[in-house]
Amino acid sequence: MFANENFTAAHRIVDEIQDSLFRRLESCKDSVQAQAIEGAIDERLKSLEQYVDRIEISVNKTSGSQRNTMKLKLDQLKYDHKHLLSSFRTLHQRRLHREREHREREELLTRRFTTNAELRSQNNDTQIDLGVQEYFDQEHNKLGGFNRHVDEMITTGSTVLSTLRQQRSMLKNTRKNLLDTLNSIGLSNSVMRLIEKRHIGDKFVLFGGMTLMTILMFLIWFYLT
Repeated sequence: MFANENFTAAHRIVDEIQDSLFRRLESCKDSVQAQAIEGAIDERLKSLEQYVDRIEISVNKTSGSQRNTMKLKLDQLKYDHKHLLSSFRTLHQRRLHREREHREREELLTRRFTTNAELRSQNNDTQIDLGVQEYFDQEHNKLGGFNRHVDEMITTGSTVLSTLRQQRSMLKNTRKNLLDTLNSIGLSNSVMRLIEKRHIGDKFVLFGGMTLMTILMFLIWFYLT
């Protein structure tokens, strides 16, 4: 009963994160509100991890075929937790990227550019120096932006690769538990068939013995009386 209650509470947290909090975070445009939603998601994920730990303790204390069933459900819950954690990190990186792009656009819009008339009024050497410096600044900014995009792509790729590895490990464990369950069911069926055969054999022995004893008693009575 305790494990079932934990399973129910854990699945409720999973549904809340997927169906509510993630959608709110994706559609949120305000930075402060987005941070508040991320804080709520982080708290839910920590609570989910605690439920997973409690359920795992209960599963280890359970024996028989019920343990295999609970183990399968626990593995699925662990996968859900890791998947939600990976998705949360991806959404967080996307939000930071959007905010950084927004700041860069604002800086670009508020930047003051020098007009041609102002340039002509300045010294030629100064014009050349400023033009070269501005060119290098622009190239530096472009390279910096390119590096940030590459870092984000690497981070996203690493997250996806980690998720795939986790899924592979989870599928292996699920397959092993499923085979154990099937083997347990197969063994139980074999035992039941042996019991049925033994029951039929016992009937033959019983009735045969009764018949033999009846005949023996009749012969003793017939010859001794």
